[in-house]
Amino acid sequence: MAAPAPTYLTTSSIPQHEPFTSIPSPNDAPMLPPFTVLIFGFRAPNTTIQECRNHYDNLHVPLAKSLTGAAFPLSHTRHYSGENATLAAISVPVEWDSLAVLTFKDSTHAGTFNYLLSQPEAAAKIHADEKMFMANGSPKMLVIGQDTSITRP
Repeated sequence: MAAPAPTYLTTSSIPQHEPFTSIPSPNDAPMLPPFTVLIFGFRAPNTTIQECRNHYDNLHVPLAKSLTGAAFPLSHTRHYSGENATLAAISVPVEWDSLAVLTFKDSTHAGTFNYLLSQPEAAAKIHADEKMFMANGSPKMLVIGQDTSITRP
């Protein structure tokens, strides 16, 4: 018995979702990519990567969470460069010390988070804290948005 011929999705067979409304569950197809923001951090002089990581993970992120509440990202994943000497030796050198990947449901969610952190009182708290562990007190942000390709098995 021959195997059935593969079926291919066409644009007319893909369920349409309203843009920026929600991320479908894993059982729905296709999955819209999340709204992504990358933040590159540069640690303050005379601060070890471990001290930077400790401050970022245990003080800065909880501060941002307290200022944004439900608008906090779905995930705030931080990666640190140079902690593992073996991995650092086989990696291309980078200028940044931390890379945060912020994942939001959509652009409205990201905009709300940004709006809350840009309010004068919140912005003052965030910038004052950044000066304690980041060089020049200002990380660099790259907004990817939903310009993403996802490959799944």
